[in-house]
Amino acid sequence: CGKKFAMAVASPQMIADYKVALPLLAGRSNRTTFVIGKDGRIAWTLADFKPDPHITGSLAALKTLKTLKK
Repeated sequence: CGKKFAMAVASPQMIADYKVALPLLAGRSNRTTFVIGKDGRIAWTLADFKPDPHITGSLAALKTLKTLKK
């Protein structure tokens, strides 16, 4: 995913705030993608360990956001 989209390593506070903690691995998160609109609201989210759905889903969400702005 890193070659397609901006990525970040979540801090412990971000993991708690977005509720993406892995129960058995303290301080670690699952693979979760958020598409956040220019208004700061979460427009789309996916939690899946496989990377491909994140790429295709994110692109579809971004296209939808773009068409909604027109």
